[in-house]
Order: sequence, then structure tokens, then C-alpha cells
Amino acid sequence: MPEQPRPSGFADLHPNANGDWSYRTCNLSGRGLDSMTEVASFADLTSMDLSQNNISVIADMSACTNLQSLVLDSNAITEFGTAITALASLQSLSVRDNSIAGEIIGLPSTLRSLLLSGNQLVAVTGVEALTELNVLDLRQNKLNASLAGLACAALEELM
Repeated sequence: MPEQPRPSGFADLHPNANGDWSYRTCNLSGRGLDSMTEVASFADLTSMDLSQNNISVIADMSACTNLQSLVLDSNAITEFGTAITALASLQSLSVRDNSIAGEIIGLPSTLRSLLLSGNQLVAVTGVEALTELNVLDLRQNKLNASLAGLACAALEELM
């Protein structure tokens, strides 16, 4: 039987718990996507890069229970909402160069790296709940408050 062609942008093919084959890595950056709904249902992905697209809303990601890294840089995202709250394995989230303003809420407490540079944030609230956070990048925002009271015990790098 001839081998099935691999879909463009997917890599790291492994058997899953059901004995089916699934991909663990998805890189669909710069593809002109305006929605992430279809890829948000890939349960076995551990890494997803959807940067440089036209995504404005973060889709419900609750099916991506193994996702550890999510890159949504250079899209049109304005808020987090609660779409990624259920991602209990997520350790790294990058949403640089979007239009995010408002509170940083609805993020999983497992995050170790949160990259928010190049957004419209005027204050930093909500990161205190991220008890595992080691890296926080807030450069090129519109912060009008001091970060002196930022209480993240594990924080090692604040940019």
C-alpha cells in the first residue's frame, strides 16, 4: 500500500493511545488563516505555531490536552477570553505583536513562559495566578503602571 502524503505543516508522526497515527507538531505560520477552529481539535499536538496569520479569535482549545507550546504571534488577537483555560499541559504561550488589551485572564496555571511584547496592554493584572511563570515579556506595550507589585514567586526573567 502506498504511503499517505504528509499534510503540509505537520510533523513528528507517532502512534496515539488508540493505535492511530497522529502528529505532534503543527507549523502553519504565514498561511493566511483567519480561524484556528480546525487545528484546535488535534488532541495529540504538543506544539502549535499559527503565527503570521489573520486570526482574531482564539478558538476553544480544550481538545488539545497535550499541547505544551502555542505560538500566535503577529495575528489580530485582541483578548484571551477563556479558550485556552483548559490546557493543563501548556507551558509556553507567545502572543507577541497582536492587539491584546485588557486583563490577562483565563490562562492555565502551568504556564512557564508568557510572551506579550508588542500588544496594547496598559496594566498587568491576572498573572499572579500563574504560579509556575518563569519568563514574562511585556516590552513594547502601553503600560501605565509600575510592575513593582508584580507577585510571581517563580519569575526569573521580566522583560
